[in-house]
Amino acid sequence: MKKLCTVMLLIVAVAGLASAGGQSATKTGEAPEVSVFWRVGAYAINEDNPIIMEIERRSGVKPNFLNVPWNAYAERLNLAVASGDMADITLNNGPNF
Repeated sequence: MKKLCTVMLLIVAVAGLASAGGQSATKTGEAPEVSVFWRVGAYAINEDNPIIMEIERRSGVKPNFLNVPWNAYAERLNLAVASGDMADITLNNGPNF
């Protein structure tokens, strides 16, 4: 679990820096936001999750998790790709679809 959290922290930080377009949190007044397309099993990631709060504190990037239900993941992912409205990060933790 610690390894997964470390990898997530690294991915969110790198994506946040890349999507920030050179704007720092001090210039805009708030942390840059990174959207994460997340396949939800029995749980969803809430903004008040202590791990998410720590990621934001350490990286200066605010992750926005798009909690997609397990059974609708393939459909929502295909729709996002077709519409060009992709998240900054797409995670797939589970069996292939």
